[in-house]
Amino acid sequence: MRVPSLGKWFGRSVWSLLDQGLFALSNFALNVLLARWLGESDYGAFSVAFTVFLFLGVIYSSLMVEPMLVFGPGRYEGAFQAYLKVLGAIHWRIAALATTGIGAVCAAFYLGGPVFSSLLVLSLVSGLIFQQWLLRRACYVRLEPRVAAIGGIIYLTVMLGGAAGLRQSGQLSAVNGILLMAVASLFASLWIRRRLGANGVDSCEGPGRAAVVRDHWAYGKWAVATGVLSWFPGNIYMLLLPVWKGEEASGALRASFNLALPMLQVVASAGTMLLPVFVRARNEPDFARTLQRVLLLLGVPALAYVGMVVLFGKWFFQMLYDGAYEEHAGMAWVVVLSVVPGTVVMVLGAALRAMEASSKVFIAYVGASLACIVAGLPLTAKYGVAGAAAGMVLASLTTAVVMGFQLRRALRTPLPDAATVANSS
Repeated sequence: MRVPSLGKWFGRSVWSLLDQGLFALSNFALNVLLARWLGESDYGAFSVAFTVFLFLGVIYSSLMVEPMLVFGPGRYEGAFQAYLKVLGAIHWRIAALATTGIGAVCAAFYLGGPVFSSLLVLSLVSGLIFQQWLLRRACYVRLEPRVAAIGGIIYLTVMLGGAAGLRQSGQLSAVNGILLMAVASLFASLWIRRRLGANGVDSCEGPGRAAVVRDHWAYGKWAVATGVLSWFPGNIYMLLLPVWKGEEASGALRASFNLALPMLQVVASAGTMLLPVFVRARNEPDFARTLQRVLLLLGVPALAYVGMVVLFGKWFFQMLYDGAYEEHAGMAWVVVLSVVPGTVVMVLGAALRAMEASSKVFIAYVGASLACIVAGLPLTAKYGVAGAAAGMVLASLTTAVVMGFQLRRALRTPLPDAATVANSS
């Protein structure tokens, strides 16, 4: 593959950042608008469905999207169009059916009411939403982030325009909010697929479906386990609050968590860029010092962000939600506290992955899940939203502490050099 010029790399980086920003903004804007315009019970139902959607997304990304980012520019580079076509068939025959089935099982726990309806609709349309995820990331394999970014603009425009139109006609609801995500994803997917088809030509024969399934399963099975464990401590409260305290409690927790999302999105974007940096620096004698500098660089803004929410959280609530959830505005800073240990987790996790110690990341999330089960869930059952907020912070702190110990152990174990790896193989 010909190496792009510096100007092309810069342009692609700008489009990539724009795409990630648009995707984050779309979900943030939809959550804020629904929290502002829906009743608390209806928004609570949407929050539960959105949490299940994130769970399904972890599984889908681990088995479909992440392996594509590895195999697409690697072993299937010369046959990417055929490879993408095979992935499309797998998506509709296996992945979409699986997410539909899991969503339907989740809906069975909330028979009747708006939560059941929202989850049932989500289970039926999840395939459309995740198809957009797959195609957006395919643009990066083809080095076409501009196509993904324009797809993001289409997604955001359809979503915001649709939400405004539904509210104007009095048809806005939790179910229609989920349908809106599916419709916006469909429009974005049609654009991306058309552009990818026009820009790609295969130079060799494409892979068989069995080979692709085998490759993706071999790569993604452990990623699923780690992803589910990372999802559990921060999201399980949203699913159980309707059972213990009603749908309104889930809506209130999601409304508080929305305040943490902007900083968490910044941290997540930084984590994507840190991984290759840490890979290059992992064998350097001052690697630990590099880690400290990165932690300071990202930790100070995270602390400042929490301080801003502590000072102005009530004003943010009033501005975003127009008086809704006002009784929870005073405790929003508790949820946002998780941003600080979350930043530490992102940096240390990137360092461990760069050191080829992903199993230690898995151990850290096992610790967080245990903290959630032992302390977080009992606190939630007794104190509702306040207990869930405390549980989220406790789980995030546990992850950071355990990951810190795991990193210390990893730093004491030298990585094998290239000659050792070559001899062992």
